Amino acid sequence: MRTWFIRARARQRLGDLAGAAADREAGLKREPRDPDSFVARGLARLPRDPAGALADFDAALALDPHHADALQD
Repeated sequence: MRTWFIRARARQRLGDLAGAAADREAGLKREPRDPDSFVARGLARLPRDPAGALADFDAALALDPHHADALQD
């Protein structure tokens, strides 16, 4: 699931803003299954949905209480 957000960042850096937005939206529609994916979705949600982002970080911590990125975010 994280790959959608990784590809969105790459497309944005290459100037493909429409493709980046499409990848970001595709990633946001999927349900994460691992802590890294919850953190990736949380970071993507942060600008427009801080409460949803916090829920994703909390979900990552529920799966892995010592996940450094989830603790930081």
